[in-house]
Amino acid sequence: SQSLVQGKTLQFSATGGVPPLKFTISDNQSDKATIDETGLYTAGNTGGKTDKVKVTDSASPPNSKEATVSVQ
Repeated sequence: SQSLVQGKTLQFSATGGVPPLKFTISDNQSDKATIDETGLYTAGNTGGKTDKVKVTDSASPPNSKEATVSVQ
């Protein structure tokens, strides 16, 4: 779990699994949070919320892990 101020960025990374890895936001409570293909997350505009970031590999079936971000 990480804490981050609204609108700020956080770089996620992952190792292992079958490349390519895909980063997504599985629960976007902070309103308009984004994450790009490199894992660069930008917090949304609403504080006091928790977002979930998910990384998924290309295995069949795919493996995934989630991390939480508390947006202040």
